[in-house]
Amino acid sequence: MAAQGARTALISRHQGVRLSYAKLDAAVDAVAAGLLRHGLQPGDRLRIWSPNNVEWVVTMFAAARAGVSTPCMAISSL
Repeated sequence: MAAQGARTALISRHQGVRLSYAKLDAAVDAVAAGLLRHGLQPGDRLRIWSPNNVEWVVTMFAAARAGVSTPCMAISSL
């Protein structure tokens, strides 16, 4: 992601957020490190209960970067 630098990677209109690839990459690194620091290990599973937002995207990429799987679940009622 970082190779794309300042190009736009993610837009969340309802949140008023626009992230470049570099900023998305930095956020993903920070969250991935936090997941590992809190005891998750590669191969663990992480369920994310969240509406569609920037935090959800960052957490999904961070889990993958940390080697943690994220089984899908429907949350259409949120």
